[in-house]
Amino acid sequence: MRGLARFVLSAAWLGAAGLAHAAPMPLPDLRLIDAVAPATPTGASSAVVYLSVHNVGGRVDRLLEGQTARAAHVRFYDLRRGPPGVPLDQGIDVPVGGSIDFVSTGAQLRLEGLSRPLKSGEHFTLTLRFRDAGALSTEVQVGPAERQPGAAHH
Repeated sequence: MRGLARFVLSAAWLGAAGLAHAAPMPLPDLRLIDAVAPATPTGASSAVVYLSVHNVGGRVDRLLEGQTARAAHVRFYDLRRGPPGVPLDQGIDVPVGGSIDFVSTGAQLRLEGLSRPLKSGEHFTLTLRFRDAGALSTEVQVGPAERQPGAAHH
């Protein structure tokens, strides 16, 4: 019995020593930066998320889809031709050394079929799936509601 106990302890020690010397996991070539969403009014069925996806790797990757528990669908749109936007069902390329900026480039990340309104101060997880990098998750911070065009200013 003592021999078995020594063997188990030795195996555990060697396993722990091996983990201490294991090479660290490399970071993905994509970075999800500054994910925020404006609060939505009661009854809203959709919301936008603003974030940037930076590619620090050596090859083009493609954003394919997204998911969150807060919405039935995560969809991408090209707004350069005006609202409501052209669906980007085939995904969006993230160029080498470049980024997708869901703030100012005309691309929009939209949550459709909200499970409940987004309230300022809360946060939720958004997972984006890429062709090469796989699934990457980020926390989206919900901020104040956006002003609607034509809204009264007091």
